[in-house]
Amino acid sequence: MTGKRNKSIVYAVLGHIYEHYENTLFAFFGPLVAFQFFPSTEDSKETMLGIYAAIAAGFWMRPFGAGIFSWVGDRFGRKKAVTYSFISSIFPAIIIAILPGYETLGIYSPIILIICRLFQGASIGGAFYGTITFVGESSTKKEKNVNMGILLSMGFFGALLGTSISAGSTLSFMPSWGWRIPFLFGAVYGIFLYAFKDSMQESETWEKSEKSKEVIPFIHAVTKYPKNIISVFLFGSALLVPFYIGASWLSGHIKATFFIDDSPVLLLSSVMMLVCGLSMIFFCWLSTYICHKKLLYYSLILNVILIIIFYIAISYNILSLIICCQLLIAILTAFQGAPVFLMIQKMFPSKYKYSGFAVPFSLGQATLTGATPFISEKIALSSVETSNITYMIILSMVFIFVATKIATVNKDY
Repeated sequence: MTGKRNKSIVYAVLGHIYEHYENTLFAFFGPLVAFQFFPSTEDSKETMLGIYAAIAAGFWMRPFGAGIFSWVGDRFGRKKAVTYSFISSIFPAIIIAILPGYETLGIYSPIILIICRLFQGASIGGAFYGTITFVGESSTKKEKNVNMGILLSMGFFGALLGTSISAGSTLSFMPSWGWRIPFLFGAVYGIFLYAFKDSMQESETWEKSEKSKEVIPFIHAVTKYPKNIISVFLFGSALLVPFYIGASWLSGHIKATFFIDDSPVLLLSSVMMLVCGLSMIFFCWLSTYICHKKLLYYSLILNVILIIIFYIAISYNILSLIICCQLLIAILTAFQGAPVFLMIQKMFPSKYKYSGFAVPFSLGQATLTGATPFISEKIALSSVETSNITYMIILSMVFIFVATKIATVNKDY
């Protein structure tokens, strides 16, 4: 059974890479190719708002997908939920890869793009939380933290893969349609996942545990563990806010402010992914020896340092400090993300674990995380000082602190 279990974990990791790859194309590459899908205006910021809205649309659909796939996962098994969520993301990826631009289809181009993003958002709402739950349950106690670290880091590898291929597609010698290459690669990757879907076996923990008999397991999770539900919602709202400011909004800001080409900007984002992914493995390993809550409180110190540097960097537009902020954000994301995801796995029993994690976390992401680049751009366009984006990071720090404070972890789980 060990061989089948390892093969299942590998398949889950490959799927985790795929979902992050697809999401990255819009979060980090999207702002650089926005003009392909949205009408170009004299003020390019309006075009940017369009692509940021497409990014947000994917996050707004995550709760819908999380609700459906987590219900399947808690009632009928993790395997069905995860494989179905992978399959549902393939067709949108294929359509986007071949979707004609605004010059050809006019207003239909951005409409179709956003519809595809809605479907992708729903599928990610099942896959992201499903793979984390599955790997957590399929790993032995000794391997769990390291396996979770590898899984989470591979998500950033998927993002790194996305930014790297995107950077290559924007080089000067590439053909005019070169920007489609990252999307075509994603479509082929999705087809590969579908072909090998039978490689995944059911979670032994779920098979051996008491099954959920409630019509909607999430409602029962809310009534039994209300504090944990609130905590997970706050983590979902705040955890990736600095990351999306650093990797998505800052990329566009660097390009527009310092007139830097696409490839160097994407290279900076790629370095950020690499640092975050490697740091995630380290902090998951460290979580074996330091209490999750303590590690989160320690991370707040780094958050304060980040806020100070970020404010100065944006106020005075100091490129070296902005790059420093990107690296600090990468480390901070891993510092906080590792203990958060490990702690959430201990907050609910198996029969409610998928729902208790997926629904409130995705609602939190839809509320704040997904809209972060959009809100940041609106602030930058307003008469308010751009440095006030710092308050977004401060808000995320407060949410993390409150969520950590109220979270309860039952050692029996």
